[in-house]
Amino acid sequence: MLGLFVLVIVSLYIESLKQLSIMEFVIWGIAPQTTVEQLLLVNYQGNKITDHQVAERLLKILTDKGCTNCRIQSINLGNGFIQDFKQAIQ
Repeated sequence: MLGLFVLVIVSLYIESLKQLSIMEFVIWGIAPQTTVEQLLLVNYQGNKITDHQVAERLLKILTDKGCTNCRIQSINLGNGFIQDFKQAIQ
């Protein structure tokens, strides 16, 4: 019985480690009829953008719609994110 408990704990630990390297992508650029760079896109179909290829396709769509100077920012919300954030605001 103890062996099963340990197996469950180890499985949960491994699953939590997988979630520590979550990448998200946001798209910045200059919207049509504006002159200042701004955050253009964070979500796609109600979800965070977690696939770089999806971000590239969305960037192309935004460019086709008249946005300029578009770029993709990669954000690693996993290992060290909180520590990096705390250091940035100090």
